[in-house]
Amino acid sequence: MNWKALCIPLVFLVHISYYYVGISFSVKETEGIDRSLEFITVSLPCTSFEQAERISISESGSGVLIAGQLIEMSDDEGTAIFIFPISIKANQEKVYKVIAEEGQAPI
Repeated sequence: MNWKALCIPLVFLVHISYYYVGISFSVKETEGIDRSLEFITVSLPCTSFEQAERISISESGSGVLIAGQLIEMSDDEGTAIFIFPISIKANQEKVYKVIAEEGQAPI
C-alpha cells in the first residue's frame, strides 16, 4: 500500500473578522526598566464589544494582535476589566487600539 498517496492535507476555512471598537489607550514605562513581559489591566465599557467573541489590543501601526483575558465584569457599571501581556522598553510610551474579534479561530 502506498502511504504517501493516502496522506491528504486537511484545510480548515475559518472566517474571523476584526474591528476597531473606537477605544485607544497609552501605556508609559516610568521606572526606567525594560519589561519583556508585563501584564496590564484595562477597564472597557461593555457596550463597545457586546457581540465580540474575543477582545485583543494592537499597538498602533503594528497590526499584531495581543489577546486579552476577561477578569471581571460589572453589570452595575457596564464595564469589563481585561488583562493583556505587553512588552515595553524603559521610559517608552506605546499606544494601543482595542480590537474586537468575531468568528472562531482554529483549535
